[in-house]
Amino acid sequence: MKKILLLGVFMIICFSTRPQTPLLIAPHFEAKDFNGNPHELYTYLNAGKYVLLNFFTTSCGTCLVYNPHVNQAYIHYGCNTGNLKVLGINWGSTNALVAQYHQANGLSFPALSGQDGYGNEIAEQYQIASFISVILIAPNRQIVHQYIYPPTFETLQSVISSYGIGQSSCAVGTNQSIIALQSDLIIYPNPATSYVKINSGSYTSRISSLVLFDLTGRVIRAFDEQSLELANSIASLAVKGISAGYYTLHIGRIDGIHEMRKLLIIPE
Repeated sequence: MKKILLLGVFMIICFSTRPQTPLLIAPHFEAKDFNGNPHELYTYLNAGKYVLLNFFTTSCGTCLVYNPHVNQAYIHYGCNTGNLKVLGINWGSTNALVAQYHQANGLSFPALSGQDGYGNEIAEQYQIASFISVILIAPNRQIVHQYIYPPTFETLQSVISSYGIGQSSCAVGTNQSIIALQSDLIIYPNPATSYVKINSGSYTSRISSLVLFDLTGRVIRAFDEQSLELANSIASLAVKGISAGYYTLHIGRIDGIHEMRKLLIIPE
C-alpha cells in the first residue's frame, strides 16, 4: 500500500512539473540538423537574432499537436531568413527518424536529432524535464521566455512580436509538405456526439490520416488511409463513447497538407 501511495505521489509530481528550463542565460552549442546544416547558437545571437528553441520528441502527443504551430511561426517570420531563428531540438531519435517525422507531419523548421545531432546533450544542458518545451533567447543571451505554453501560433506570435520582430517573407524554399491551419476543409457536425465527417473538397486531396488528441496531447484514436472509413473526399470518424470535451484533430491529406482543427464532443 505504501508503495502504491508513493507511486501516486511520484506520478502527480511528474505530471505537474512545468516543462521549462530553469536557466536564465543560454548555454552555447554547435551542431548539425538532420539535413547536415550547421547551427551555432552564439553566432545567431551575436548577429542580433532572437532564437526560438523547440524541444520535442517524435513520440510525444503534445509535440504532435503543437509542432505545426511552431512550423507556422517559422514560416511567418521568414523561414530563418529574418530576425528570428527557429530551431527544433529533438530528444531520443536519429536523423533518419526526425526526417521521417518532419515529412509525415509537414514540418519544415530545422531540427537537431537527439542521437546524431547532439539534441540529447543540448536538452540535458538546458535541463529540459519534459516535452514540448519552447523557449525564446534574446541576442544578449538571456532566456527571456523560459516556457511558452501553449505554443499555439497565436501565443507564439504574441510573444515574438512583443520584441519588435515582424513578419518576414519566407525566401527559402521548403521541400516539406505544407501546414495549413486554416482552409476550406469542412468538419461536421461540430459539436459531435457519435460521429464526425471531414470533407476535404476533392478526391485528389482526400484524407490520408486522422489522429484525435485530448487537451493533454494523449492520442485518443488514430487512423491511417487503410483503416479510414472513406467515401470519395469525405472521411468519417466514430467518436461515440469518447468523454465529452474539447479535442484536437490532426488531419493528413494525400496532397501533403496537414491541418489541425478543434473538435467539441458533447453527450448524446
